Amino acid sequence: MRKLHHLKAQSLIAAATVTLLATPVITSITTAQAASVTPSSALLKKSNGYYRTHARALGKKYKLAFDAQSALKKNGKAVVYVNTKDKTLKQSVKLAMAYWNKKLGKTEFTQGSKKNHTLTFGVSKAAASKSDQSDAWWTPMTKKLDVRWSYYTAEKQNIGISMTNQLNNAFYKQ
Repeated sequence: MRKLHHLKAQSLIAAATVTLLATPVITSITTAQAASVTPSSALLKKSNGYYRTHARALGKKYKLAFDAQSALKKNGKAVVYVNTKDKTLKQSVKLAMAYWNKKLGKTEFTQGSKKNHTLTFGVSKAAASKSDQSDAWWTPMTKKLDVRWSYYTAEKQNIGISMTNQLNNAFYKQ
């Protein structure tokens, strides 16, 4: 059971990391939708045996580095400290954590503080270069996830438009 919970948490952190990067706050929208590779609710409800049997395939599909999942407490939960002064980005992280907690039906992510956390979400002002075009990166040794500020600001408007379009499409289908 402990291995199952750890595998679920690993999948969750990988997917949530992408969600954190792709979920800016839009004041007219009350719910956030992930635009990432997201495990379905059916996949998250599989049996312990299923996760053990398919661990390698799930790891490949969700691009998990099992040895890099160091930001979890022993119970498999993550306490996130958001180290940025940008209110919009802070709200985005809160929405992403709430989104994943709701999808999982339990609280796996909680907001931490500077002194009490297992994961730090931060911003890098470093400019992209020809050899490094990454939008975000995880550093296991420091338990820090950094998003490149220039990427976030450039994509924020595009993501907002996409999310608004998805909500409008859903509204008109009803």
